[in-house]
Amino acid sequence: RKLRAVAKENAIVTQEAIRHGGGTDACYLSRACYGMETIVTGVPTRYAHCHNSVISIDDYEELVKLLAAAAYGL
Repeated sequence: RKLRAVAKENAIVTQEAIRHGGGTDACYLSRACYGMETIVTGVPTRYAHCHNSVISIDDYEELVKLLAAAAYGL
């Protein structure tokens, strides 16, 4: 909710996906030290597990803006 609010306040375009399999280290971080807020971010990627992945530069730039706004309150 917090990251969604940051995106909305800064007119940053986002896409959301809910994973039903796999995972990241965020699972372990969210449980460490009695739990901590954790969120996984990324850029939508085509051919993610190949040596030549493809992303949209626009998606990348929006993610950079979102992370900067969340971290620095821009």
